[in-house]
Amino acid sequence: MTDSSVPAGGPEDVTVTAALAMLEAGRYEEAETALRTLAAAAPARDAGPRSLMGRLLLQRGAWADALPWLEQARHAAPADDEIAFELGWCLFKLDRPAEAAAVLEPIQARPDAALLLGRAWLEAGRAAEALAPLEACGLPAAELPAGWCHYVAGRPAAAAACWERWMRAGAADWGTKDALATFLFLLGGGPRPSGRPERPAEPLRDMDLWFRLLVRYGRWDDVEAAIARGPALDQTIWRDLRSRWATTLKKAGRPAEASRLLDDEA
Repeated sequence: MTDSSVPAGGPEDVTVTAALAMLEAGRYEEAETALRTLAAAAPARDAGPRSLMGRLLLQRGAWADALPWLEQARHAAPADDEIAFELGWCLFKLDRPAEAAAVLEPIQARPDAALLLGRAWLEAGRAAEALAPLEACGLPAAELPAGWCHYVAGRPAAAAACWERWMRAGAADWGTKDALATFLFLLGGGPRPSGRPERPAEPLRDMDLWFRLLVRYGRWDDVEAAIARGPALDQTIWRDLRSRWATTLKKAGRPAEASRLLDDEA
């Protein structure tokens, strides 16, 4: 008679099971120590502990630390689409969208992978290629990035239709809805927002992303419009946005515009 709490696979399986139990209990530091030990001792062909280690680091937002573990796991199990998806997500979060797309393309039959692939192509400056996986994935959440694909290509009516479907489908949380409404105001296509969002970090993140898209696709009239209307926002929000946008402009080789944006605060 065997103890049903001990897996039949041997001591390594017990370690993995124990690490998973630690994760479930929120004992992340102990889980990380156990997984690091297991992964270091595992043969190169064993993807399991490396994948779990990468997943733990992803959950903590430690994208750069997660990357080598996920790369090793994928090398050990190239046909595992869950590992591929997690590696693609990690690369996407590290602002390496073209590399993320290359990992995600073979698994785009998965709706979540197709959605992420479309987002990666959009952020890589290839909006025309992004539309196909976004339209094929069938997920309501895809309407938001699909709208931006249309917008940066000069099709605002098609963009508005996507965003309307996105909101009607219930795919949007209120924070992102408010962020989009605010950004459309900045572009001159919506009413002036009132008040300050309850959780400003979320709309700041979204509006920073959309501003980067405008810069990446050379939508300079929209960039100027957003900057011109920015002071009408809540001043705490505008101060943070202005700093983020100045950084984006500097990275895009537009130091004069970045300096002018920061000088407006003086």
